[in-house]
Amino acid sequence: MATLEQEIRELIKGRRYDDAIEKIRHEGMTAELYLLKGNAYFGNMDFERAIEAYTNALKIDAKLFEAYNNRGNSKSSMEMFEDAIEDYKKAIELNDNYVDAYFNMGLTYYCMGKPNEAIECYDKTIECNPEHFMAYNNRGNAKNHIKDYLGALKDFTNSIDIRPTQYAYFNRGLSKENINDLNGAIADYDKALSYNPNDFGIIQKRGYAKFKNNDLNGAELDYLTILNVMAENTEILVSLGMVYHKMNRDNDAVIQYTKAISVDIDYADAYINRSIAAASLKKYTMAVNDLDRMFKYDIFRNDYLSTYNQIRDIIEDRDDEKTEEFRKTLEEMALKIKPKRKK
Repeated sequence: MATLEQEIRELIKGRRYDDAIEKIRHEGMTAELYLLKGNAYFGNMDFERAIEAYTNALKIDAKLFEAYNNRGNSKSSMEMFEDAIEDYKKAIELNDNYVDAYFNMGLTYYCMGKPNEAIECYDKTIECNPEHFMAYNNRGNAKNHIKDYLGALKDFTNSIDIRPTQYAYFNRGLSKENINDLNGAIADYDKALSYNPNDFGIIQKRGYAKFKNNDLNGAELDYLTILNVMAENTEILVSLGMVYHKMNRDNDAVIQYTKAISVDIDYADAYINRSIAAASLKKYTMAVNDLDRMFKYDIFRNDYLSTYNQIRDIIEDRDDEKTEEFRKTLEEMALKIKPKRKK
């Protein structure tokens, strides 16, 4: 016959958190029952009550390292990161081979923007459990954050060797893209999409990798796949416009940028790129209007100068009257935003 604790564990395992909480008696509570109650509250994302339950467990048994770890998870979920770290450290004091505490502390340090500390925690996790595929994956993410792309690549490969997952293939694709192995990145995005062919975030990343790799037809197909479902996604509309511009299909590019502007009239990237396509088509009035529009944005200086240089290259060999007039207007606008030289 199953004990009360076993019954509650089964309910929690089946995600029947409310039933688990209901089954726990209020009298005769033990440290183990408080721990399980906290786990049920955590499953329900009721982190405050979970913390209270774990604290009650520790009042009865101050050496219950699982309660420290789980209370740390609850605090981390509430962005009480420093307090969470203290709980993980206490759990490790009580059990210095406690894999979960090292791993969860790594997650929390990463959330705090401390990738080096996270890497140290994942090192300990892997030392305790060399088959911990998630620790390899997360350590890879942290290494990517500090631009150790080769180290990250190795970690994602180790994670995949232990247990292939969509996110490990995706993350390895990011690492390969960071070292400009675009073919390798695209292959990994393909593998990631084999788990879920409709993951638009991965399709978008693959489309951009194809764009950089000059597979413009492939990039176009990826972006159109997304737009078939999310027709007003401004970022994708602009990305597709950039593909068309690179294909020398500037009329199509202008159409995509204009669609993006119709969705979000303040979408700066659409104006930036439409001005370039318009200049290519000798639609100088549109180009000037779009460039003028950029002056309202805080980020206009670097964007404008970059755009100015691109347009200047496009019109360099043109010598007709309209182009000459446009060139003068362009130079006048550029002069307005160049920083003054220090005396």
